[in-house]
Amino acid sequence: MCTKAYHPQENPQVGRTNSSLKSLLKTFTDSYSSRDCDRGLLRCLLAYCASIHLFTRHSPHYMLTGREFRMPLYLTVPNAAETPCRSRIMLPSCNRI
Repeated sequence: MCTKAYHPQENPQVGRTNSSLKSLLKTFTDSYSSRDCDRGLLRCLLAYCASIHLFTRHSPHYMLTGREFRMPLYLTVPNAAETPCRSRIMLPSCNRI
């Protein structure tokens, strides 16, 4: 499928991608301060590349590399040491010591 240069409205998939990116970037600019801009953009890009798209039924990462995207643990669980579940489990052990 070919489209004219500088006219993404003729290709519905490009238009949908652009609207998804606009939505992500709007959420990004509302959530992060200017100091955290670089980390926020990286997370925004990771969210887009890891999400499964309706048209292809695969993520962009899978379409590009042929394998599923594996998120680093520190992005999926920000502070694993300070989660309430872990502290609730460890608290009785710490009290006994």
